[in-house]
Amino acid sequence: MSESTPEVPSRDLTARLDAGPVICAEGFLFELERRGYLSAGEFVPEVALEYPDALRTLHVDYQRAGSDVVEAFTYNGHREKMRVIGKEDLLEPLNRAALQIAREVADQRPGDLMAGNISNTNIWDPEHAGRQAEVRGMFEEMVGWAVEGGADMIIGETFYYAGEALAALEVAKTTGLPVVLTIAQTTVANEKYFGDLDAVVGDGDFGYSMARGFELVLQDWDSFDRADIGTFLKKIAVVITSRIGGTSGPLWGTAFLRAGATAGPAAEVQAEQVVAMLRAAIGGIKARGRSDVGDKTLLDALVPAVDTVEEQIGLGHAAGDILRAAAGTARERAEATRSMQAMRGRASYTGERSIGTLDAGAIAVAVMFEALADKWQGGPAASQIPEGMADEEVR
Repeated sequence: MSESTPEVPSRDLTARLDAGPVICAEGFLFELERRGYLSAGEFVPEVALEYPDALRTLHVDYQRAGSDVVEAFTYNGHREKMRVIGKEDLLEPLNRAALQIAREVADQRPGDLMAGNISNTNIWDPEHAGRQAEVRGMFEEMVGWAVEGGADMIIGETFYYAGEALAALEVAKTTGLPVVLTIAQTTVANEKYFGDLDAVVGDGDFGYSMARGFELVLQDWDSFDRADIGTFLKKIAVVITSRIGGTSGPLWGTAFLRAGATAGPAAEVQAEQVVAMLRAAIGGIKARGRSDVGDKTLLDALVPAVDTVEEQIGLGHAAGDILRAAAGTARERAEATRSMQAMRGRASYTGERSIGTLDAGAIAVAVMFEALADKWQGGPAASQIPEGMADEEVR
């Protein structure tokens, strides 16, 4: 990390970067969830008001671990998100409290920087000037509070639309402060598609979180213990649970864990055992998420798809045919979530606004089954989403 000197002013980010790396720790949202201070369903930083000491402690932990920047925890604390969950009156107090805590912690160690924070919204529309103006208004008020709170720089994260990132940059630059932006990279097939679907009624991080988690699974693939199927699946469960944020990690991790426990020490499994493993995974997801078919979740595609698998096995069909049939069922039922109202997760906080949108988790299940069917037949390794489909589906 770079240190401030008479030649390198402590609050001059550019000069600090010229002198060496500047470290900024983040991940407040998921870490505070793990510590029990955040609701996985809402994911707004009310912790600044409800548990200020917990937030202060996390800042200090990051600081002691080597972070040069204390970033105010206002991620997802924008007006639209607060309005959707019925807490718009807490918007300004929340932002100001988070900024004050960050400033106080930064000041405890000479040379540390304090960053104000703005984030991607759930309403940006590349073709709707009114929505774009609304988003700019959200950025302007949050950046204004950051300046008043003594921020040394502005961080904007994690943008999926280049236009939204540019709007954030333009607003933040009016302060005269240094600006750092992060833009999600689509390094895993369909990451952007899932994120766009989730952004309609969620916070848009589903695709990003899933991609990052499964990238790590692929990265460690060759090192996983393959002594038996159960051990193999349980190892994947550990990686997914620890590295995919929000509710997705625990849900998918539980699914793999239950499937692995059902498989046990078997070196290979028969068709009936595969069904039992899938049923166990479904049971784990239901228990962990306290949800069922009809709640507009991934279960609305997964359960019917597994029913199809079991039915096709009973009819004696070949594996490729079974997977194609299951993929067709998963896609059909995922598309049917459009007419449903979300009853679980972040989307449930939007109430009837969730009607008319696709559930990102259900679509993910459909894409996975399609990928399995394609791979089994020697086709493409993953289902391909036609260019522009995501925007069309969202609208």
